[in-house]
Amino acid sequence: MKKIMYAAVLTVVMVFCFLNASYGKANSNDQSSGGAYKTDLLASQNDNTASKFNNAILLYVGSPKALINNVETLIDSRNTGIVTVAKNNKSLIPAEFIMQKLNGSYKYDSAKATISITLGKKAISMKLGSSSMTVNGTTTVLDIPAENIYGRVYIPLSSIAKNGLGKQVFYSRGLIIISDKENIVDENTDKKLINDTIKMLDGSTELYPVNQDGKYGYIDKQGKITIKPQFEWAGDFSEGFAGVKTGTDKNPKYGFINKKGEIVIKPAYDYVMNFSEGLAAVKLNGKWGFIDYTGKLAIATQFNSAFSFSEGLAGVDVGEGKRVKWGFIDKSGKMIIKPQYDEVTDFFEGLAVIAVGDFGTAKYGYIDRTGKVVIKPQFSCASTFSEGLASVKEGDLFTGKCGFIDNTGKFVIKPQYGFTGRFSEGLAAVSTGEGLTEKFGYIDKKGDFVIKPQFTWAFDFTEGLAPVQHEDFGLYGFIDRKGHTVIESQFNFSFGFHMGLANVSVGIYKNFEEGYIAKDGRYIGWRNINSAKAKVFLKKGSVLYENGKYKEAIDCLDKAINLDAGLVGAYNYKGFALDSLGRHKEAINCYDKAIILDPKSPDAYYYKADSLYSMGEYKKAIEYCDKALKLDDEYIDAYNCKGFSLDELGMHEEAIKCYEKAIELDPESAYGYYYIADSLYCLGKYEKCIEYCNEAIELDSEYIYAISLKGDALYSLGRYEKAIECYDEVIDLDPEDAMAYYQKARACAMLNKTAEAIENLEIAIELDPEYIEWAEDDEAFDNVRDTSGFKELMEG
Repeated sequence: MKKIMYAAVLTVVMVFCFLNASYGKANSNDQSSGGAYKTDLLASQNDNTASKFNNAILLYVGSPKALINNVETLIDSRNTGIVTVAKNNKSLIPAEFIMQKLNGSYKYDSAKATISITLGKKAISMKLGSSSMTVNGTTTVLDIPAENIYGRVYIPLSSIAKNGLGKQVFYSRGLIIISDKENIVDENTDKKLINDTIKMLDGSTELYPVNQDGKYGYIDKQGKITIKPQFEWAGDFSEGFAGVKTGTDKNPKYGFINKKGEIVIKPAYDYVMNFSEGLAAVKLNGKWGFIDYTGKLAIATQFNSAFSFSEGLAGVDVGEGKRVKWGFIDKSGKMIIKPQYDEVTDFFEGLAVIAVGDFGTAKYGYIDRTGKVVIKPQFSCASTFSEGLASVKEGDLFTGKCGFIDNTGKFVIKPQYGFTGRFSEGLAAVSTGEGLTEKFGYIDKKGDFVIKPQFTWAFDFTEGLAPVQHEDFGLYGFIDRKGHTVIESQFNFSFGFHMGLANVSVGIYKNFEEGYIAKDGRYIGWRNINSAKAKVFLKKGSVLYENGKYKEAIDCLDKAINLDAGLVGAYNYKGFALDSLGRHKEAINCYDKAIILDPKSPDAYYYKADSLYSMGEYKKAIEYCDKALKLDDEYIDAYNCKGFSLDELGMHEEAIKCYEKAIELDPESAYGYYYIADSLYCLGKYEKCIEYCNEAIELDSEYIYAISLKGDALYSLGRYEKAIECYDEVIDLDPEDAMAYYQKARACAMLNKTAEAIENLEIAIELDPEYIEWAEDDEAFDNVRDTSGFKELMEG
């Protein structure tokens, strides 16, 4: 009996990698896109007041932000969970960040737990947990000991600033200001300045891009529209600016806005990247350069590709064809590390990944900011350093194993994982097992599993939470550092948390929608929250259906429909589940609702036709197949369903025409050839049937239905030995196929092979007792009917 095969729902698995993004060279005549712009982020203050923060470092306890010389930045651009920490009314700051901003150097010996800092002419050393430090050999008391927090070294800010640099530290309501000036602000006269600064640093003024009806704008943390949707695309804010796209898809132009939504660098570029360290990479006429906050071209557009600045350097790509190589420039545009590598990454923790060779066979190593190779190219893959460790792969690029090295190139955690993330907040995602058994968990820096492998995908921790994909529904949720579920799995995809919100999406294709989720699970910035939640239930319902849990699927899909009565996919999947339970009339009601909601889609017409076919309503099934084909004359499933119905009506020649049309549309599908073979068998055209079975088997050598049908055609032609060969092949592929044993028994009986006939009939009956009734009236067994073996089988 022919069965309609539903088109499988395509699950798009998105694997995210760090890409060497291409940027390019601009025309030096286009030096300004927007005129001078006041870059002071505290624009509500006058110039004299705001200038107080020139050459100052501002931080806020609990915030990932900093203000460096009046420029907004992040303590860690990759994790907004890295913040200034307060303990006993004293502040701790990540050593790496503050040393970079103070133009100092920093080394940490994890074995001895010692910290070495060089600030100008001062050499400072301290030990984790110690209440003292030495400055040029003189011991001084710390106001709070240095700590290792989630694998990252934090040092006492006030002690370093005062004793290490002789700088002044102002502290008020969590705001910290490090400056050369004494009494840099006055709590009474500068109250508004202090309040505005705190608002900027505490994240309450953070803006997030949203897409509403095809236009991009911005919301605040509560979901309120602050910049109305008006752009073709909008990026995240960085250093007070956000890239936006105007124009058309054929002629897009990119520029920058401020947090008021004002265009401050007019859209004139082919593409732009975020501002980083005061400069933004821009593309014009196929080449990349860099602009400053005023829109002035600071580095002429001359590169094939470029990275944003990181630790004072930016990777750039020059040359043509096979001579294209990567090097690094400084902020003046001077080439500091000559172009010589096939791939590079940004600098992190003083090192950048470099590659020598073509993709697939390239070897990866590391250089420092002087260009010195500190870890020679030797790995098949490598990631940037994070929290003192980097993931590298040994062996083949695709089959090798990943482990973690320190900044000397020594393995700290031996290669043993299929996939590794980076260390973040002291943990790294890793996978064990292969193929369907591959699972992701999290290890600490000793290589011990803190969260056992249990997820189908896992991302880095940010702000204390990590997005993970659960196997049950293939959806993403969030866990904490102990592995406890904090936000239930409900998203088709999710990024990590950034400034208190995480960008997430639900649905795919027509049902796709994205917005944000807060840490307490609130939906933020969605056009329709009920619609978004309905798509979560649709996804879960579809997975339950695919897993054969039809009643549970219906319950889930009803919830989706209750939240969004216009969700077509929910009606269709509910129909599938009802069909699978034999409740075809109820299924048809679902498809009718889907047709009303989307009358121009052929799908629901086809689904209804399939239900009608299952009910034996073949003429009506043909009618709805024709409706589907009128909307889409390349709908293969509809041609096949129409063919099935015609076959049931005995109209085999007309059915064959439908299958031929399906084959024309998909000549590589074995199904169409098998369906024609089945119709030919019904017409008694056994030789032609065998030809089409062979076509199907050539496309799919394990197509049991085609092999079995070929055996039946050979049997009908009296070629019993050849038929037995086909049935044996089916049995090899599926030892539980009762029909194959039964058909083989019939052929053996026709050849008077009594023992083999009884043996195979016995197996068929063991697998399915209904074959006793079949055999009782089957003329094929007339040659063995009087044997004791046959009689015993018939008696049960």
